[in-house]
Amino acid sequence: MSRILRRPSGPDATQRVRLDGREYVLRYRWVQRASTWALDVSDASGTLLIGGVKLVVNFPLLRDVRGARDEVPPGELYVLDPRDPPRPPTLESLGGPTARVVYVTAAELAEGAAA
Repeated sequence: MSRILRRPSGPDATQRVRLDGREYVLRYRWVQRASTWALDVSDASGTLLIGGVKLVVNFPLLRDVRGARDEVPPGELYVLDPRDPPRPPTLESLGGPTARVVYVTAAELAEGAAA
């Protein structure tokens, strides 16, 4: 089942999560100069696996790295915005109803590909 990750508590926040049975540390960073959010994904011990992924709405954020390394989450992360047209997540909106961070498990991805 897809999992909605919690809202960052500030412009530089970390969150420990279990994704597809493995523990990861997600770090959300607000990049003031670019007015955008960036995401770092580390393993449970803090070793950086993916750094500086720009959070773009309605786009598979791990697409280019998923499967390249066994340590990377096997599912997919999205920032979903139900509005039409969608808008980039702001400092205040990330994690809220207009910019939800969602993890789709590897099983859900496989099920969707088979359909």
